[in-house]
Amino acid sequence: RTWKIENPEVAEKKDLAGIRRLVADFFKDKGQAVRIVGPSGFGKTRLALELIDSTEKLQDYLDVNQVVFCQYEDVKDLVINIARELADSGSQALLVVDDCPNAIHSRLSETVHRQGSNCHVITTGVETTAQAVRKNLILQIDRASDELIGDIATAVNQKAKGANATLVRDLSQGFPRMAVHAARALE
Repeated sequence: RTWKIENPEVAEKKDLAGIRRLVADFFKDKGQAVRIVGPSGFGKTRLALELIDSTEKLQDYLDVNQVVFCQYEDVKDLVINIARELADSGSQALLVVDDCPNAIHSRLSETVHRQGSNCHVITTGVETTAQAVRKNLILQIDRASDELIGDIATAVNQKAKGANATLVRDLSQGFPRMAVHAARALE
């Protein structure tokens, strides 16, 4: 699986290990913000969870107990206060906000960039305007390859081969989540 990285200084596409290294290196500086963008169902949340779940390099300076994960819909604008508290405390923490509106990402980014802040933020969303903002890394997820869609479909349902595989690829149109649903519907 690869994720496209929108940064002229970074290679066009990277696999998960490459993205982990990139984010770990990016987080070596204090007060950094990562924005993962792409259409619904493309794997933004999955990528965010992968980054915090098993990234050895992140664990060099960040314990799993220092990660705060929330859905924006659950906390709304309170997330700004949470980020402010983390930043002002000097805690070495990571705040992950799923389905975060672009304007809130911008405010969170400003908050973790504050003097004395040791925390970072990762947000997911469908859009961004933070392309040229300092201390922001944008990861853009594009449609999945036909090969990946086929692998997902086969893993979900062994009947997803041949003509069925073509049907699943056509129905899913690069959306991994749709590939899962289409493969299950073959049963």
